Amino acid sequence: MKKSNGGEVVVEDKGSMSVLRADCEEILKAAAGEADAPVSESNLSITNEKNGWKHKMMIGLLAVLFAGEFFLAVTAHCLTERFAMCHTLILVLFAAGKMFTTQPRTSVVFLVISLVAGQALSFVNCIHAVRMLIHRHDSGIHHINYLFAFGVVDLLIKIINLLVIPSRRYGFGKQSAVLFHLCVPGAVLSVVVLQIASKSEHGTPFVLILDPALTIVCCLIFSFQLIRPMMRSIPILLLAVPKGFSVAEFKRDFQNKFPNSDCHELHVYRESDGSFDVSLHIRQVAHFDENDIASVASATANIEKTAGEIRSLFARAGAQRITIQTEIVSDASADNLIYSCYRGHKQVQQKSFIPDN
Repeated sequence: MKKSNGGEVVVEDKGSMSVLRADCEEILKAAAGEADAPVSESNLSITNEKNGWKHKMMIGLLAVLFAGEFFLAVTAHCLTERFAMCHTLILVLFAAGKMFTTQPRTSVVFLVISLVAGQALSFVNCIHAVRMLIHRHDSGIHHINYLFAFGVVDLLIKIINLLVIPSRRYGFGKQSAVLFHLCVPGAVLSVVVLQIASKSEHGTPFVLILDPALTIVCCLIFSFQLIRPMMRSIPILLLAVPKGFSVAEFKRDFQNKFPNSDCHELHVYRESDGSFDVSLHIRQVAHFDENDIASVASATANIEKTAGEIRSLFARAGAQRITIQTEIVSDASADNLIYSCYRGHKQVQQKSFIPDN
């Protein structure tokens, strides 16, 4: 039987691959019948339903908040409020992208689009704030009472968003998530409170300088905090080769456990939140006569058992879509081939492998 050196693994996260690798011991144990049972689909369905309800609630709250902030952004002449509107829009896009629970790659694409849009909005607001810091060409800040009310509501809704939707879903650490969610509402309230304290109709010169200055600071913080999730998300789309997982070692261990089988190809595509897709090609040598139905059925059953055990292990590890192609090769002639393709769409509870800060 001719062995193939083909095959690759395309994964970005070390943590997720540690579940698969572990020197291939877990997969080999699974083939020996020692693996645990996969997570039930009913439990995952309940989890997805709860998460979906939370995301819909946050999308609704953030959308209403965005509508109000849009009105203030075009009438109040407050730069921090304008950036708060952009900040809310990005959070809406984040939450909307996480609605694709059964399409992790679509979710990642949506997240990357949101991150790129966030960087663009941050750049535009920063440039405008610098211009306004040099020469403020309007008469000051207006609608101060509405700004205060929306500033408080903005702060409360974003605190709720921080608590309801785990920050690790976006690729943020805990400290980064707190700073990302609260720096902009804090800047708006700071400007508004100082405006009210000054008892000036449109604000003192200090407030008119503080408004663009805080906007610049918030833009820099906002842009910097988006770098980490971008660095973690883009490699998923680019199918980066992971560290810590060796195809050659996996095939060697597989061959030692199953001397009559060959792991011909292995592709692992990293998805979001630690999940992944698997495509595996197993070739097995068996003694059978293509004219003997019983021997063909026996050879097929043996390779089905091996494929099923490996599929179960990958599903338990967090695989979303599993494709296993089996190829039976007669020990008498390599021309006698029987193909069987199995697709496993095991929906198991996703795990996050993004370390906390």
